[in-house]
Amino acid sequence: MRPRSVGAGDIADLPHFANFIKAVRSGSSSDLNAGARELHLSASLAHFANISYRTGRMLHFDEKAEKFTGDEEASRLLKREYRATYTM
Repeated sequence: MRPRSVGAGDIADLPHFANFIKAVRSGSSSDLNAGARELHLSASLAHFANISYRTGRMLHFDEKAEKFTGDEEASRLLKREYRATYTM
Protein backbone atom coordinates (compact mmCIF):
# COMPACT_ATOMS: atom_id res chain seq x y z
CA MET A 1 0.00 0.00 0.00
CA ARG A 2 1.38 3.40 -0.98
CA PRO A 3 1.25 6.25 1.51
CA ARG A 4 -1.23 8.99 0.73
CA SER A 5 0.46 11.99 -0.81
CA VAL A 6 -0.37 15.41 0.56
CA GLY A 7 -1.96 17.69 -2.03
CA ALA A 8 -1.35 21.42 -2.26
CA GLY A 9 -4.68 22.17 -0.61
CA ASP A 10 -3.96 19.91 2.36
CA ILE A 11 -0.44 20.99 3.29
CA ALA A 12 -1.40 24.57 4.17
CA ASP A 13 -3.66 23.16 6.89
CA LEU A 14 -0.76 21.50 8.72
CA PRO A 15 0.23 23.55 11.79
CA HIS A 16 4.00 23.36 11.22
CA PHE A 17 3.61 24.48 7.60
CA ALA A 18 1.34 27.37 8.58
CA ASN A 19 3.90 28.42 11.21
CA PHE A 20 6.70 28.36 8.62
CA ILE A 21 4.66 30.46 6.15
CA LYS A 22 3.83 32.96 8.91
CA ALA A 23 7.54 33.38 9.69
CA VAL A 24 8.45 33.76 6.00
CA ARG A 25 5.76 36.39 5.50
CA SER A 26 6.74 38.35 8.60
CA GLY A 27 10.46 37.99 7.96
CA SER A 28 10.94 37.30 11.66
CA SER A 29 12.54 34.10 12.94
CA SER A 30 10.93 34.83 16.31
CA ASP A 31 7.61 33.73 14.76
CA LEU A 32 8.92 30.17 14.41
CA ASN A 33 7.80 27.63 17.00
CA ALA A 34 11.38 26.35 17.30
CA GLY A 35 14.87 27.68 16.73
CA ALA A 36 17.09 26.81 13.78
CA ARG A 37 19.07 24.21 15.75
CA GLU A 38 15.94 22.36 16.91
CA LEU A 39 14.55 22.43 13.37
CA HIS A 40 17.85 21.11 11.97
CA LEU A 41 17.92 18.26 14.51
CA SER A 42 14.28 17.39 13.88
CA ALA A 43 14.74 17.21 10.10
CA SER A 44 17.95 15.21 10.57
CA LEU A 45 16.11 12.33 12.24
CA ALA A 46 14.18 11.56 9.05
CA HIS A 47 17.37 11.78 6.99
CA PHE A 48 19.18 9.42 9.38
CA ALA A 49 16.36 6.89 9.12
CA ASN A 50 16.50 7.00 5.32
CA ILE A 51 20.28 6.61 5.27
CA SER A 52 20.10 3.67 7.67
CA TYR A 53 17.44 2.06 5.48
CA ARG A 54 19.53 2.59 2.31
CA THR A 55 22.70 1.15 3.82
CA GLY A 56 20.90 -1.62 5.69
CA ARG A 57 22.93 -0.96 8.82
CA MET A 58 22.55 0.51 12.26
CA LEU A 59 24.46 3.78 12.29
CA HIS A 60 26.10 5.87 15.00
CA PHE A 61 26.24 9.61 14.49
CA ASP A 62 28.94 11.95 15.81
CA GLU A 63 27.06 15.22 16.31
CA LYS A 64 30.21 17.30 16.73
CA ALA A 65 31.77 16.08 13.47
CA GLU A 66 28.32 15.83 11.83
CA LYS A 67 29.06 12.47 10.23
CA PHE A 68 28.53 8.80 10.93
CA THR A 69 31.18 7.09 13.05
CA GLY A 70 33.22 4.57 11.06
CA ASP A 71 30.92 4.56 8.03
CA GLU A 72 32.12 6.69 5.11
CA GLU A 73 29.42 5.33 2.79
CA ALA A 74 26.68 6.53 5.14
CA SER A 75 28.46 9.86 5.71
CA ARG A 76 28.57 10.49 1.95
CA LEU A 77 24.77 10.21 1.90
CA LEU A 78 24.48 13.21 4.25
CA LYS A 79 24.92 15.59 1.33
CA ARG A 80 24.60 15.57 -2.42
CA GLU A 81 27.18 15.77 -5.14
CA TYR A 82 26.46 18.95 -7.07
CA ARG A 83 27.63 19.89 -10.56
CA ALA A 84 30.65 22.19 -10.52
CA THR A 85 28.64 25.26 -11.53
CA TYR A 86 26.30 24.81 -8.55
CA THR A 87 28.78 24.27 -5.73
CA MET A 88 29.22 26.59 -2.80
